[in-house]
Amino acid sequence: MKLNQLFHNKFDETYMSLKIFDLCTYIYLHEPNLVNDHRALKKAYHSLFNSIWKASIIFDKVAFNLCLLKTKQLVNFQYSGFVRTDIEHFHTIVRSSMDYIVEIISLTTNVKIKNYSFSVFRNNIEDYKNNLDEDICQLIKDANWYPKFTKYRNKLVHSGAETLVFFGNESNNNTKFEIDMNDGQQGENFIFEEYAVKYYSNYLYFLHTLGVLLESKLKPSSAPTHFMINGQGLKVLYNWANDIETYKPR
Repeated sequence: MKLNQLFHNKFDETYMSLKIFDLCTYIYLHEPNLVNDHRALKKAYHSLFNSIWKASIIFDKVAFNLCLLKTKQLVNFQYSGFVRTDIEHFHTIVRSSMDYIVEIISLTTNVKIKNYSFSVFRNNIEDYKNNLDEDICQLIKDANWYPKFTKYRNKLVHSGAETLVFFGNESNNNTKFEIDMNDGQQGENFIFEEYAVKYYSNYLYFLHTLGVLLESKLKPSSAPTHFMINGQGLKVLYNWANDIETYKPR
């Protein structure tokens, strides 16, 4: 599984390492001359890092609220409202963070990109094939998980769609939800734990692979050290991927 390639457990803590952060941190601290504007690069990758941190907090909140529901410390409407808001926020955070990625690509390749919207950039990737390395263009094209994810986000943000969270029962260990597209058609049902692992692992692996490609292009004078990220939310995500319960009702 892609997620397990990026995550490491040590002393009951879960750590994540992404090559994109290794590289950007190294450039800012040790070889700022590798890019034209290292301060803009720092701002972009800090924004990306903050997005990853915020998403991890959402995973922790969803798992914790499910535990509270099962132990009758939350009533149904509270649980539904809290988790619904978190799921919709998750879509907004991940989609918005993709625009920082376009900025990082522009800053590290010295290719002028007209619009930092990842959707616009991906749709027009052929316009950059003579300036960007072929493997970077191919990575953008191969992000096949992105269109469907951003479709849900756009519906939720711009088209009146809403997330409906089901209450389940005490034996239910999953967060079931539906995205009602507000188009008169039957909504789509998901289990958030599986949904988050699917889309977020693809997202993280995309970031990691991009970092590998950019490092091979920039050729820093020494190998960037691992920038390790940890937190309870990342542990929750890792546990979801490996079917491990994080919060056990007492």
